[in-house]
Amino acid sequence: MTRHTKANSSTPPTSVVLRDRSARLCAEPGALLLDRDGTRRRIPLAAVERVRADDARQRSVAVVLTAADGVPGTVFRLNCRNSAAVTAFADAVNGALPRREDGAPRRDGAELVRVLPPKRRQPWEPNWWFAGITAGLVFFVAGFVTLVARGDVMGAILWIIGVSPLVKGLAVLFLVVRALCDRLILWRRGITVLAVRYGSGYAFTDAKGTERRVEIDGAAKPVSTKPARYEVSYDPLRPGRTAAVLPVGSWILRTLGVVFLLLPVVALGLYLVPFQLVESLFL
Repeated sequence: MTRHTKANSSTPPTSVVLRDRSARLCAEPGALLLDRDGTRRRIPLAAVERVRADDARQRSVAVVLTAADGVPGTVFRLNCRNSAAVTAFADAVNGALPRREDGAPRRDGAELVRVLPPKRRQPWEPNWWFAGITAGLVFFVAGFVTLVARGDVMGAILWIIGVSPLVKGLAVLFLVVRALCDRLILWRRGITVLAVRYGSGYAFTDAKGTERRVEIDGAAKPVSTKPARYEVSYDPLRPGRTAAVLPVGSWILRTLGVVFLLLPVVALGLYLVPFQLVESLFL
C-alpha cells in the first residue's frame, strides 16, 4: 500500500509565537496550538495544507486546513503587527509539514482538530479577583488612617463619602468596556441570524445547526412582530458571545449616558477618594 504522506523532519517546528488581541498561535512538536477567546485548539500538522501571510503587508497569517478536491479548506486567521514574525512562522511551519504526493486524496483537516479542555487553575496560582478586592480594602483602610493621622478631618470624611460612587462607577464602567469589546469582536467576525420566541425567551440556530438561547436587549427592535423576531449576532469561534443588533438611536443615547453620567461619577469618586490622599501628602 502506498503511503501518501511522509514526515518532513528536516525543519523543526518553529518557536515563534504570534499574538493578537484575543488569540495566540504557536507550534509544538507535530501540531499548532491556537488559543482564542478562552478556547484552545490543537491543530495537527497533518491537517494543515499550508500557512500563508494573508495580506499585502504580511501582518496576518492564515492556517489553511486540508480538504477534498474542490472543497475549500477551513481557515484560521490571526492578525499580527510584526510582519517579520508572520513570515518566519509561515516559512518554518510550511517547512515542517508532511510531504504529500501529488494527486493524493486529502482528508478534511477540520476533523483532526481537537478542542482542548481549558487550563485548570493551579492551587498556587493567584485569584486575581480576590487579590484585587483585598488590595482595594487595604488601600482604603490605609488611606483613611493616614488622613486621620495627619489631622485632615475633611479629607477623611470625603474619603468615606467617595467610596460608593467610586466603586459603583468603576464597576459599571468595567461592564460597559467589556460589552463594548464583545461588540467590537462581533462587528469584526460575528454572524447575524434571526432569533425567535422560545419558551419564555428567544433562541436561534447557528451555522452548525445547534439551537442556542439568547437574551434580547430591551433596546433592540424586532424585525417582525408576527412572530416576533430579532436580529442577533454571535461569534462563530465562541457561540456563547451573542448580542442583539441595536438601532443607531440606542447607541447615541448610551454614548451620551456614558459621557455625561458615568464618566462624571467616576471622576467624582476619584476626586473624593485617591485625590484626597494625594492632596494631603503632597500638595
